[in-house]
Amino acid sequence: MSELPKGWTETTVDEIAATSLGKMLDAKQATGKHTTPYLRNINVRWGSFDLTDIASMDIRPDELERVLARPGEVVACEGGEPGRAAVWRGPEPIALQKALHRIRPSEGVGAHYLALLLRHYSTSGALAARFTGTTIKHLPQEKLRLVEVPLAPRAEQERIVAAIEEAFSKLTAGEAGLRAVRQRCKRMRDAVLAAAVSGNLVPQDPTDTPAAKMLADLGVEPPADPPPELPKGWCSCQLRDVTAKQDYGISVKARPDARDGDVPMLRMGNIQGGSIDARTVKFVDPSEHDLSAKLLEPGDLLFNRTNSAELVGKTAVYAGKPPVSTFASYLIRVRVLSAADSNWCAIVLNSVARTSRLWSCSR
Repeated sequence: MSELPKGWTETTVDEIAATSLGKMLDAKQATGKHTTPYLRNINVRWGSFDLTDIASMDIRPDELERVLARPGEVVACEGGEPGRAAVWRGPEPIALQKALHRIRPSEGVGAHYLALLLRHYSTSGALAARFTGTTIKHLPQEKLRLVEVPLAPRAEQERIVAAIEEAFSKLTAGEAGLRAVRQRCKRMRDAVLAAAVSGNLVPQDPTDTPAAKMLADLGVEPPADPPPELPKGWCSCQLRDVTAKQDYGISVKARPDARDGDVPMLRMGNIQGGSIDARTVKFVDPSEHDLSAKLLEPGDLLFNRTNSAELVGKTAVYAGKPPVSTFASYLIRVRVLSAADSNWCAIVLNSVARTSRLWSCSR
């Protein structure tokens, strides 16, 4: 641990708090006489509790005190996400299952300070050195007690907690604002696509549609006369009328790491926001699978044929990156005729994917 500020001291959880585990659930000993609500691992979040699903079990009066967490005490996970912690605020004490630690701070030690310290150790990876287990990690009580605590004077602890909570509050508000902006951008994008493929991008009255309002705000002038249902020179057809080839991708087990000669395979997750995101791809050995008929060409459309309803139909144009690529069976490759522009077809398909027209055809 680095040099501490003046007035601080270096200690451990065992020296400044009393710890204990909750009660082990034993259905065989249930009598129904002393049914008591208790917290489980899933109820503990970072800095808070999810109390929407509280279970109960039999806890005898003589063992209740040992497994209770009182307001102002830290509750931390022993397994699952070891160390995940929050301060129980009450107003009443709550019983704990054995998968949870109760940390009862000594006088002069702030519970919120300890909970935030555990969060820091978890996100920084420092707490992992105390875990046991290979696949399922645990933070045993004897290991928890050895966790180092850089202990500030009590007033300084309270100042630190207040500063952190204020920063977290601002971050939470910022995240909510970003979510709202993303939803608004999605609605505006959908409106622009719908207007574009109908030839009605800028209606006569700029207040007719959300897309028109947005374009008017950008300084785009509406036409003098309202456009017809389709603009002059447009025609309506089915995708197959302008398609030279449609086929499914390959159904093979790909590997995450490339070996010499491997071919990248694009999957559903690589279609993001109307374009190909190839930062994360899997790979196929061409010596094990015949890929000759399944290699992509620049201009090919990749259409997502399966997933949750809002993701079916998302489309992107393969522009040649990564070079020499194939595609997974959950995608349909569409190669359009020279009479159609593949980028335009992608815009149309992405617009249709956001309407009930596509969902009515899905199963």
